[in-house]
Amino acid sequence: MERIAAHYTAMAMQPGCWQYAQARVAELEQERGGHWLGLRAEVGRRIKAAGFRPAASDLAPFERAAEPLPQRRRMHGG
Repeated sequence: MERIAAHYTAMAMQPGCWQYAQARVAELEQERGGHWLGLRAEVGRRIKAAGFRPAASDLAPFERAAEPLPQRRRMHGG
């Protein structure tokens, strides 16, 4: 579990990867067999020990209001 915890700890501290790493660790813990039980707690402990705080943009959900695509511009001569 040492290597996988180190991997997801490093990933979580990369810009834009906080939510993905968090979701993946949760998935691993829920897999059958219980091989990764305690992974979430270990990754959380390592992140706190490093003093890492995710950016506000990483904490905000990826959902945003849908925006229409910009109108295509007509080319001159066409």
